[in-house]
Amino acid sequence: MASSKDSKYPFWDTSGWFSLIIPSESNHDEAKNIADQLQKSKLPFFTSDLVIQETMTLLMARKETEKAKQFWASLSDSKVIRLERIDESRFQKSGDYFSKHIDQGYSFVDASSFILMKEFRITAAVSTDKHFTKAGFKKLLD
Repeated sequence: MASSKDSKYPFWDTSGWFSLIIPSESNHDEAKNIADQLQKSKLPFFTSDLVIQETMTLLMARKETEKAKQFWASLSDSKVIRLERIDESRFQKSGDYFSKHIDQGYSFVDASSFILMKEFRITAAVSTDKHFTKAGFKKLLD
């Protein structure tokens, strides 16, 4: 359930996960610093099932099969990742948001992320995606 205050932790988007997982990515050090800060503060890595699906697909598309296996294993064993599912209600809200903002170029996964971020009062995303800024959130990676 959402708290009355803004969340102290960011939302992890696909580009954030990819930057963290792939050391050669230009934003790897930034993503790793954010991850290290969260772990020290014992704050969760907040993300969604759709973002995980998109991240796994991206890893496979980039021929990072071993990284995809490692990422999945880390998710399965993680006590620090807060994985929110896009249930029927959230799916409907995501589709409505997507349709209402169709001219903005947001993906459906973006729309579902924005719905979750609003629900949990999360104001920042570990992402390089300019759509987060466009939707009124702070983007933590360049």
